[in-house]
Amino acid sequence: MEEYRVCDNCGKNNRIVKTTFPLKDGFDHDCSCAYCDHLFFKISKRSFDDYVAYKTD
Repeated sequence: MEEYRVCDNCGKNNRIVKTTFPLKDGFDHDCSCAYCDHLFFKISKRSFDDYVAYKTD
């Protein structure tokens, strides 16, 4: 899954990529802007999914 989100803090466009892991440990528990590190959303520690923001330029 891939989507785009504009940061409310810096106004830059981020590409959000969802990845699924076989185990629930070893990844971040939030998704933040790739430019300014502004928090987009928290991720449940019980979730097998991780969401990572990437710069688009």
